[in-house]
Amino acid sequence: MQPYGEDLRRGRIADTGGKAFYKTASPHLRGSACGIRRWIAPLTALMVLLGSTQLASSETRLEGQIHEDMVWDAAQSPFRLTGLLTVPSGATVTITSGVVVLFDKNSRLEVKGTLMAGETVFDGAADINNREKIRFLPGSRGRLTHCAVEDLEIECRSSEVLVTESVISNRNGSGITVGKTYQPTIVRNDFLRNSYYAVYKEGQATLRAPNNYWGAADGPSGAGGGKGDAVNPSVDFMPYEKADMGEHLFLVERELENTTLRPGSSASLTYVIANLNSFDHNAILGASIYSDPAHHIHSPADDLAVTIKPGHHRYTRSFAIPGTLPEGRYTVLWGVMKTDLTAYYALEKDPDALHIGSVEPVLPPPPVTAPGWVPVKKSRPF
Repeated sequence: MQPYGEDLRRGRIADTGGKAFYKTASPHLRGSACGIRRWIAPLTALMVLLGSTQLASSETRLEGQIHEDMVWDAAQSPFRLTGLLTVPSGATVTITSGVVVLFDKNSRLEVKGTLMAGETVFDGAADINNREKIRFLPGSRGRLTHCAVEDLEIECRSSEVLVTESVISNRNGSGITVGKTYQPTIVRNDFLRNSYYAVYKEGQATLRAPNNYWGAADGPSGAGGGKGDAVNPSVDFMPYEKADMGEHLFLVERELENTTLRPGSSASLTYVIANLNSFDHNAILGASIYSDPAHHIHSPADDLAVTIKPGHHRYTRSFAIPGTLPEGRYTVLWGVMKTDLTAYYALEKDPDALHIGSVEPVLPPPPVTAPGWVPVKKSRPF
Protein backbone atom coordinates (compact mmCIF):
# COMPACT_ATOMS: atom_id res chain seq x y z
CA MET A 1 0.00 0.00 0.00
CA GLN A 2 1.35 3.40 -0.94
CA PRO A 3 1.92 6.04 1.75
CA TYR A 4 -0.88 8.52 2.13
CA GLY A 5 0.98 11.69 1.37
CA GLU A 6 -0.32 13.38 -1.77
CA ASP A 7 -2.82 16.17 -2.47
CA LEU A 8 -3.41 17.02 1.18
CA ARG A 9 -5.46 19.95 2.40
CA ARG A 10 -4.55 22.04 5.42
CA GLY A 11 -6.89 22.45 8.37
CA ARG A 12 -7.40 24.48 11.51
CA ILE A 13 -6.61 22.91 14.87
CA ALA A 14 -8.01 23.89 18.25
CA ASP A 15 -6.68 22.69 21.60
CA THR A 16 -9.34 21.58 24.07
CA GLY A 17 -7.84 18.62 25.97
CA GLY A 18 -8.85 14.94 25.84
CA LYS A 19 -9.10 12.61 22.87
CA ALA A 20 -8.71 13.78 19.29
CA PHE A 21 -11.90 14.65 17.44
CA TYR A 22 -11.81 16.06 13.93
CA LYS A 23 -14.75 17.44 11.95
CA THR A 24 -13.82 17.43 8.30
CA ALA A 25 -15.14 17.65 4.84
CA SER A 26 -12.80 15.64 2.73
CA PRO A 27 -12.13 15.62 -0.99
CA HIS A 28 -13.39 13.00 -3.34
CA LEU A 29 -10.77 12.01 -5.88
CA ARG A 30 -11.47 10.30 -9.15
CA GLY A 31 -8.55 8.55 -10.81
CA SER A 32 -7.29 5.73 -12.97
CA ALA A 33 -4.68 3.01 -12.71
CA CYS A 34 -2.07 5.35 -14.13
CA GLY A 35 -2.57 7.72 -11.20
CA ILE A 36 -4.35 10.59 -12.97
CA ARG A 37 -6.65 12.27 -10.47
CA ARG A 38 -9.34 14.92 -10.69
CA TRP A 39 -10.93 16.75 -7.78
CA ILE A 40 -14.70 16.32 -7.92
CA ALA A 41 -15.47 18.31 -4.78
CA PRO A 42 -12.30 18.83 -2.77
CA LEU A 43 -12.97 19.85 0.76
CA THR A 44 -10.73 20.81 3.61
CA ALA A 45 -10.51 19.85 7.28
CA LEU A 46 -11.97 21.46 10.36
CA MET A 47 -9.76 19.69 12.85
CA VAL A 48 -10.32 19.90 16.57
CA LEU A 49 -7.29 18.35 18.20
CA LEU A 50 -7.85 17.31 21.78
CA GLY A 51 -4.99 16.62 24.13
CA SER A 52 -2.31 18.65 22.38
CA THR A 53 -0.85 21.98 23.41
CA GLN A 54 1.30 22.29 20.31
CA LEU A 55 -1.19 24.13 18.11
CA ALA A 56 -4.17 26.24 19.12
CA SER A 57 -5.94 27.86 16.17
CA SER A 58 -9.69 28.27 15.65
CA GLU A 59 -12.15 28.34 12.80
CA THR A 60 -12.83 31.63 11.02
CA ARG A 61 -16.17 33.00 12.28
CA LEU A 62 -18.08 35.53 10.21
CA GLU A 63 -21.16 37.70 10.73
CA GLY A 64 -22.16 41.21 9.65
CA GLN A 65 -21.13 42.99 6.44
CA ILE A 66 -18.02 42.58 4.32
CA HIS A 67 -16.50 45.95 3.39
CA GLU A 68 -13.95 44.90 0.73
CA ASP A 69 -13.03 42.08 -1.62
CA MET A 70 -12.08 38.90 0.21
CA VAL A 71 -10.47 35.57 -0.68
CA TRP A 72 -11.37 32.62 1.54
CA ASP A 73 -8.66 29.98 1.23
CA ALA A 74 -7.92 26.60 2.76
CA ALA A 75 -5.41 28.03 5.23
CA GLN A 76 -8.25 29.87 6.99
CA SER A 77 -10.82 27.10 6.60
CA PRO A 78 -13.29 26.24 7.96
CA PHE A 79 -15.34 29.40 7.81
CA ARG A 80 -18.39 29.45 10.09
CA LEU A 81 -21.34 31.78 9.57
CA THR A 82 -22.88 32.57 12.95
CA GLY A 83 -25.69 34.82 11.70
CA LEU A 84 -26.33 37.04 8.69
CA LEU A 85 -23.27 37.78 6.53
CA THR A 86 -23.73 40.26 3.66
CA VAL A 87 -21.55 40.69 0.57
CA PRO A 88 -22.45 44.28 -0.47
CA SER A 89 -22.76 45.62 -4.00
CA GLY A 90 -19.30 46.18 -5.49
CA ALA A 91 -17.57 43.59 -3.28
CA THR A 92 -16.42 40.13 -4.38
CA VAL A 93 -15.87 37.05 -2.23
CA THR A 94 -13.78 34.36 -3.91
CA ILE A 95 -13.73 30.93 -2.25
CA THR A 96 -10.83 28.76 -3.36
CA SER A 97 -10.52 25.01 -3.71
CA GLY A 98 -10.66 22.97 -0.52
CA VAL A 99 -12.64 25.38 1.67
CA VAL A 100 -15.48 24.36 4.00
CA VAL A 101 -18.18 26.92 4.87
CA LEU A 102 -20.27 25.92 7.90
CA PHE A 103 -23.64 27.53 8.64
CA ASP A 104 -24.96 27.77 12.16
CA LYS A 105 -28.70 27.23 12.53
CA ASN A 106 -30.72 29.84 10.59
CA SER A 107 -27.61 31.72 9.42
CA ARG A 108 -27.52 33.20 5.90
CA LEU A 109 -25.05 34.38 3.31
CA GLU A 110 -26.68 37.25 1.40
CA VAL A 111 -24.96 38.31 -1.81
CA LYS A 112 -25.56 41.76 -3.28
CA GLY A 113 -22.14 41.83 -4.95
CA THR A 114 -20.32 38.76 -6.30
CA LEU A 115 -19.69 35.27 -4.91
CA MET A 116 -17.34 32.91 -6.78
CA ALA A 117 -16.81 29.41 -5.35
CA GLY A 118 -15.11 26.35 -6.80
CA GLU A 119 -14.57 22.95 -5.20
CA THR A 120 -16.13 24.15 -1.95
CA VAL A 121 -18.42 22.58 0.63
CA PHE A 122 -21.35 24.56 2.02
CA ASP A 123 -22.66 22.69 5.06
CA GLY A 124 -25.84 23.71 6.87
CA ALA A 125 -27.17 22.49 10.20
CA ALA A 126 -28.81 19.06 10.17
CA ASP A 127 -31.66 20.08 12.51
CA ILE A 128 -35.13 20.11 11.01
CA ASN A 129 -37.16 23.31 10.65
CA ASN A 130 -34.09 25.47 10.10
CA ARG A 131 -33.49 27.77 7.14
CA GLU A 132 -29.82 28.26 6.34
CA LYS A 133 -29.46 29.94 2.94
CA ILE A 134 -27.20 31.36 0.30
CA ARG A 135 -29.25 34.26 -1.15
CA PHE A 136 -28.33 35.91 -4.43
CA LEU A 137 -30.22 39.23 -4.33
CA PRO A 138 -31.15 41.45 -7.32
CA GLY A 139 -28.05 42.79 -9.08
CA SER A 140 -25.75 40.12 -7.66
CA ARG A 141 -23.52 37.70 -9.55
CA GLY A 142 -22.45 34.20 -8.60
CA ARG A 143 -20.73 31.05 -9.77
CA LEU A 144 -20.78 27.72 -7.89
CA THR A 145 -18.73 25.04 -9.67
CA HIS A 146 -17.82 21.55 -8.39
CA CYS A 147 -19.38 22.37 -5.01
CA ALA A 148 -21.22 20.28 -2.43
CA VAL A 149 -24.24 22.02 -0.87
CA GLU A 150 -25.80 20.08 2.01
CA ASP A 151 -28.68 21.01 4.32
CA LEU A 152 -29.11 24.57 3.11
CA GLU A 153 -31.02 26.33 0.33
CA ILE A 154 -29.75 28.40 -2.58
CA GLU A 155 -32.13 31.27 -3.34
CA CYS A 156 -31.65 33.02 -6.69
CA ARG A 157 -33.12 36.48 -7.26
CA SER A 158 -30.62 37.25 -9.99
CA SER A 159 -30.16 35.90 -13.50
CA GLU A 160 -26.38 36.26 -13.26
CA VAL A 161 -25.88 33.05 -11.26
CA LEU A 162 -24.41 29.77 -12.49
CA VAL A 163 -24.69 26.51 -10.52
CA THR A 164 -23.00 23.60 -12.28
CA GLU A 165 -21.17 20.30 -11.73
CA SER A 166 -22.29 20.33 -8.08
CA VAL A 167 -24.29 18.13 -5.71
CA ILE A 168 -27.31 19.73 -4.01
CA SER A 169 -28.81 17.87 -1.04
CA ASN A 170 -31.03 19.79 1.39
CA ARG A 171 -32.79 17.53 3.88
CA ASN A 172 -34.51 20.59 5.38
CA GLY A 173 -36.26 22.08 2.34
CA SER A 174 -35.67 22.95 -1.31
CA GLY A 175 -32.31 22.75 -3.02
CA ILE A 176 -32.72 25.87 -5.19
CA THR A 177 -35.55 28.44 -5.20
CA VAL A 178 -35.72 30.93 -8.09
CA GLY A 179 -37.62 34.24 -8.04
CA LYS A 180 -40.38 35.06 -10.54
CA THR A 181 -38.47 37.11 -13.10
CA TYR A 182 -35.03 35.54 -12.89
CA GLN A 183 -33.25 33.02 -15.11
CA PRO A 184 -30.10 31.64 -13.44
CA THR A 185 -28.18 28.85 -15.17
CA ILE A 186 -28.66 25.48 -13.42
CA VAL A 187 -27.06 22.69 -15.42
CA ARG A 188 -25.25 19.35 -14.93
CA ASN A 189 -25.88 18.99 -11.20
CA ASP A 190 -26.87 16.04 -9.02
CA PHE A 191 -30.02 16.72 -6.94
CA LEU A 192 -30.34 14.12 -4.19
CA ARG A 193 -32.54 13.85 -1.07
CA ASN A 194 -34.00 17.36 -1.14
CA SER A 195 -37.01 17.15 1.17
CA TYR A 196 -39.24 19.74 -0.58
CA TYR A 197 -38.25 20.64 -4.15
CA ALA A 198 -34.98 20.11 -5.96
CA VAL A 199 -35.71 23.31 -7.93
CA TYR A 200 -38.72 25.54 -7.28
CA LYS A 201 -39.49 28.39 -9.69
CA GLU A 202 -41.83 31.12 -8.46
CA GLY A 203 -44.40 32.52 -10.88
CA GLN A 204 -45.51 31.31 -14.33
CA ALA A 205 -42.40 32.05 -16.42
CA THR A 206 -40.54 28.88 -17.36
CA LEU A 207 -37.03 28.23 -16.04
CA ARG A 208 -34.79 26.00 -18.16
CA ALA A 209 -32.79 23.52 -16.05
CA PRO A 210 -31.47 20.89 -18.50
CA ASN A 211 -29.05 17.99 -18.10
CA ASN A 212 -29.39 17.57 -14.36
CA TYR A 213 -29.79 14.30 -12.47
CA TRP A 214 -32.86 14.47 -10.23
CA GLY A 215 -32.20 11.41 -8.07
CA ALA A 216 -33.95 8.78 -10.22
CA ALA A 217 -33.54 7.35 -13.71
CA ASP A 218 -37.10 8.38 -14.69
CA GLY A 219 -36.59 12.03 -13.82
CA PRO A 220 -37.99 14.35 -11.16
CA SER A 221 -41.22 13.89 -9.26
CA GLY A 222 -43.82 16.62 -8.81
CA ALA A 223 -44.37 18.17 -12.23
CA GLY A 224 -41.97 15.64 -13.69
CA GLY A 225 -43.88 12.49 -12.84
CA GLY A 226 -40.75 10.48 -12.03
CA LYS A 227 -39.42 9.18 -8.71
CA GLY A 228 -36.61 11.70 -8.18
CA ASP A 229 -36.58 14.94 -6.24
CA ALA A 230 -39.49 17.23 -7.14
CA VAL A 231 -39.77 20.21 -9.46
CA ASN A 232 -42.80 22.47 -9.88
CA PRO A 233 -44.59 23.15 -13.21
CA SER A 234 -42.52 26.25 -14.00
CA VAL A 235 -39.30 24.20 -14.28
CA ASP A 236 -38.41 22.76 -17.70
CA PHE A 237 -36.20 19.85 -16.67
CA MET A 238 -35.77 18.25 -20.11
CA PRO A 239 -33.50 16.64 -21.11
CA TYR A 240 -32.41 15.02 -17.85
CA GLU A 241 -29.63 12.65 -16.83
CA LYS A 242 -30.53 9.11 -15.80
CA ALA A 243 -27.71 8.50 -13.31
CA ASP A 244 -25.45 10.36 -10.90
CA MET A 245 -22.91 12.41 -12.82
CA GLY A 246 -20.33 12.56 -10.02
CA GLU A 247 -19.16 10.44 -7.11
CA HIS A 248 -19.89 12.28 -3.87
CA LEU A 249 -18.28 10.54 -0.92
CA PHE A 250 -16.97 12.66 1.95
CA LEU A 251 -15.12 12.06 5.21
CA VAL A 252 -17.11 14.45 7.39
CA GLU A 253 -15.76 13.58 10.85
CA ARG A 254 -12.89 11.54 12.25
CA GLU A 255 -11.88 10.63 15.77
CA LEU A 256 -8.62 9.39 17.27
CA GLU A 257 -9.58 7.70 20.54
CA ASN A 258 -6.26 8.36 22.33
CA THR A 259 -3.58 10.89 21.47
CA THR A 260 -0.89 9.24 23.64
CA LEU A 261 -0.08 5.55 23.24
CA ARG A 262 2.72 3.20 24.24
CA PRO A 263 4.75 1.23 21.67
CA GLY A 264 3.10 -2.13 21.09
CA SER A 265 -0.41 -0.83 21.82
CA SER A 266 -3.30 -0.25 19.43
CA ALA A 267 -4.95 2.97 18.26
CA SER A 268 -8.67 3.30 17.52
CA LEU A 269 -9.66 5.44 14.52
CA THR A 270 -13.27 6.36 13.75
CA TYR A 271 -14.43 7.61 10.35
CA VAL A 272 -17.82 9.28 9.76
CA ILE A 273 -18.54 9.18 6.04
CA ALA A 274 -21.31 10.86 4.06
CA ASN A 275 -22.40 9.22 0.81
CA LEU A 276 -24.43 11.82 -1.10
CA ASN A 277 -24.89 9.55 -4.11
CA SER A 278 -27.90 7.38 -4.88
CA PHE A 279 -25.76 4.21 -4.98
CA ASP A 280 -23.44 2.28 -2.65
CA HIS A 281 -19.68 2.83 -2.59
CA ASN A 282 -17.18 0.08 -1.81
CA ALA A 283 -14.11 1.49 -0.09
CA ILE A 284 -11.12 0.65 2.08
CA LEU A 285 -10.44 2.67 5.22
CA GLY A 286 -6.66 2.96 5.40
CA ALA A 287 -4.30 4.83 7.68
CA SER A 288 -0.61 5.43 8.28
CA ILE A 289 1.57 7.36 10.72
CA TYR A 290 5.01 8.90 10.41
CA SER A 291 7.51 11.18 12.05
CA ASP A 292 9.70 11.19 8.93
CA PRO A 293 7.65 11.76 5.74
CA ALA A 294 9.97 9.38 3.90
CA HIS A 295 9.09 6.45 6.19
CA HIS A 296 5.40 5.70 6.65
CA ILE A 297 4.22 3.08 9.14
CA HIS A 298 1.18 1.03 8.13
CA SER A 299 -1.13 -1.48 9.76
CA PRO A 300 -2.46 -3.29 6.67
CA ALA A 301 -4.02 -6.14 8.62
CA ASP A 302 -6.37 -3.59 10.19
CA ASP A 303 -7.40 -1.85 6.94
CA LEU A 304 -11.19 -2.06 6.81
CA ALA A 305 -13.21 -2.87 3.67
CA VAL A 306 -16.71 -1.34 3.84
CA THR A 307 -19.80 -0.91 1.71
CA ILE A 308 -21.08 2.62 2.25
CA LYS A 309 -24.77 3.07 1.53
CA PRO A 310 -26.34 6.48 0.84
CA GLY A 311 -26.46 8.63 3.98
CA HIS A 312 -24.10 9.21 6.91
CA HIS A 313 -22.28 6.25 8.48
CA ARG A 314 -19.75 5.67 11.28
CA TYR A 315 -16.91 3.10 11.12
CA THR A 316 -14.13 2.27 13.58
CA ARG A 317 -10.88 0.46 12.81
CA SER A 318 -7.73 -0.39 14.75
CA PHE A 319 -4.11 0.52 14.06
CA ALA A 320 -1.28 -1.58 15.54
CA ILE A 321 1.59 0.50 16.98
CA PRO A 322 4.87 -1.40 16.48
CA GLY A 323 6.56 -2.39 19.74
CA THR A 324 9.90 -1.01 18.52
CA LEU A 325 8.53 2.37 17.45
CA PRO A 326 10.65 5.24 18.85
CA GLU A 327 8.98 7.71 21.16
CA GLY A 328 7.90 11.03 19.72
CA ARG A 329 5.11 12.79 17.87
CA TYR A 330 3.62 11.27 14.74
CA THR A 331 1.46 12.62 11.95
CA VAL A 332 -1.69 10.60 11.26
CA LEU A 333 -2.89 10.10 7.67
CA TRP A 334 -6.44 8.93 6.98
CA GLY A 335 -7.38 7.41 3.62
CA VAL A 336 -10.73 6.40 2.16
CA MET A 337 -9.71 4.53 -0.97
CA LYS A 338 -11.24 2.75 -3.90
CA THR A 339 -11.01 -1.01 -3.46
CA ASP A 340 -8.57 -1.33 -6.37
CA LEU A 341 -6.35 1.29 -4.68
CA THR A 342 -6.21 3.42 -7.84
CA ALA A 343 -7.61 6.59 -6.20
CA TYR A 344 -8.71 8.13 -2.94
CA TYR A 345 -12.20 9.24 -2.10
CA ALA A 346 -10.71 11.18 0.81
CA LEU A 347 -7.24 11.85 2.15
CA GLU A 348 -6.58 13.82 5.33
CA LYS A 349 -3.44 14.63 7.32
CA ASP A 350 -3.30 15.55 11.03
CA PRO A 351 0.21 16.77 11.84
CA ASP A 352 1.73 15.64 15.16
CA ALA A 353 -1.65 14.35 16.35
CA LEU A 354 -0.31 11.18 17.99
CA HIS A 355 2.27 10.96 20.78
CA ILE A 356 4.06 7.63 21.19
CA GLY A 357 5.64 7.24 24.62
CA SER A 358 4.91 6.99 28.31
CA VAL A 359 1.34 7.69 29.27
CA GLU A 360 0.92 10.31 31.95
CA PRO A 361 -1.09 8.94 34.90
CA VAL A 362 -4.55 10.41 35.29
CA LEU A 363 -5.42 11.55 38.78
CA PRO A 364 -8.90 10.60 39.99
CA PRO A 365 -11.34 13.44 40.74
CA PRO A 366 -11.52 14.51 44.40
CA PRO A 367 -14.19 12.69 46.43
CA VAL A 368 -17.44 14.39 47.26
CA THR A 369 -17.23 15.42 50.92
CA ALA A 370 -19.30 17.23 53.47
CA PRO A 371 -18.83 21.01 53.61
CA GLY A 372 -15.95 22.09 55.84
CA TRP A 373 -14.10 18.75 55.72
CA VAL A 374 -10.84 18.72 53.73
CA PRO A 375 -9.57 15.26 52.73
CA VAL A 376 -5.92 14.39 53.37
CA LYS A 377 -3.79 14.66 50.23
CA LYS A 378 -2.67 11.36 48.78
CA SER A 379 0.65 10.85 47.09
CA ARG A 380 0.54 11.00 43.29
CA PRO A 381 0.48 7.45 41.88
CA PHE A 382 3.40 6.18 39.81
